[in-house]
Amino acid sequence: MSNVGFRGGSSLFDLGSSQAMAAFFELIRSHPQLLANAGCELVTDRLYRRYVRRVDVASTRQILEKVKDVFSGTSSSALLSILNQVEAMQGGLDLGADNLAKVFSRYFDAIEHCMESAEVNFQEFASDPASSYCYEPVRVVRSQMPAYMMIWMAARSGCNRRCNTWGLAVYPVAGLQLGNVEVARGRGRGAMEEPAELRLQQPVQRCWGEG
Repeated sequence: MSNVGFRGGSSLFDLGSSQAMAAFFELIRSHPQLLANAGCELVTDRLYRRYVRRVDVASTRQILEKVKDVFSGTSSSALLSILNQVEAMQGGLDLGADNLAKVFSRYFDAIEHCMESAEVNFQEFASDPASSYCYEPVRVVRSQMPAYMMIWMAARSGCNRRCNTWGLAVYPVAGLQLGNVEVARGRGRGAMEEPAELRLQQPVQRCWGEG
């Protein structure tokens, strides 16, 4: 029963339980003000079930801004149609917030940070003719794992590119720093089984195509 979060580039954010993550995407998928927006599939399908292609980053960012705007006008109590109070608390979600945009503010911030990290890494390493670096897209991943593994993932995020490059791994261990890789404090603890699509073990090193 692992925690889940977002990973992109050399950044990984641990956000809490898979139930809370599923609730975030279900609220987007079922919100009356978003139902008519076909572009939401970039978030509810590509981001949640697969990954965000580099060509779709700008459109995905626009959709997320629309979602955030709609969520800012939606009471946090809407979350209770999917999760009960205990499940929300286990997922690190604050039902005392004024609206859904505040409840899921960490999610929006994490996705944006991962998109930026993915682009920065691509610009930095793909330009090297000697590098076989592949774009590292934003996607939902298991995030509850040994800290040393997350540090290794951050430091080695890429396909056989330079060793010991900078990276940021966010994990619930505060103040740990190895070289120029920092581990900051995350929030939330997972308590329930993750969706089937999150049970698949993805290799740490992978070249991402257009699928």
